[in-house]
Amino acid sequence: NEQLRLYALGVYERYKEEFPSVKEVRTIIVQPRLDSISEDTTTISKLVEWGRYYVKPRAQKAYLGTGEFVPTEKGCQFCRAKATCRARSDFVNELAKLEFRPAPLLDDAELDMVLQRVDALKSWAADIQTYALDRAVNENVIPFGYKLAKSVTHRKIKDETLAAHLLLEKGFTKDDIYTQPSLKTISQLEKLGPKGQIASDLGDLIVRPEGQPKLVRDVGAKEDFS
Repeated sequence: NEQLRLYALGVYERYKEEFPSVKEVRTIIVQPRLDSISEDTTTISKLVEWGRYYVKPRAQKAYLGTGEFVPTEKGCQFCRAKATCRARSDFVNELAKLEFRPAPLLDDAELDMVLQRVDALKSWAADIQTYALDRAVNENVIPFGYKLAKSVTHRKIKDETLAAHLLLEKGFTKDDIYTQPSLKTISQLEKLGPKGQIASDLGDLIVRPEGQPKLVRDVGAKEDFS
């Protein structure tokens, strides 16, 4: 496990002067939910050699921006460039070569490729959406044909205990206002009396949470051909 070996290398560099006699390092992963315990053991000399001749050259390339981008299903989710990486885009866009033909027209090799990459495609699309929304909210960079809007929210009662107390004082029974064990929804409660009565009785206890920002199609957007 390269990640654990990097940790081990860091620990060794930090404590090698305090514990110069250590000759071996063992790393362990404990995953209780998977009922799994796995471990790796290597010598300090091999660990240092691996760091010097394998890790260091790659780290230098990454720092200078000259390294190769290698998309992987799991690795991309932790990468800061996951939404804008050209290599990742090319990887998932291999599916476009199939021209979205119906499944019966695909041969076995093509079906295998789709199945292997469909999760990566969905993950990539979600990362693009998140990236575009973040830029729109924080940098005011709105993609053409879209606009910022807020998601629709539903009214809610911010203090159900107090609301129930007020309604009981107004003459409603527990059977009227409860669908055990919870208070009925505002829409259900409004059926108990004339229009607007419940909203008037509860007043400021009825709130509408602010919606979350989202990108939506701007039907009025027109491309500028001038």
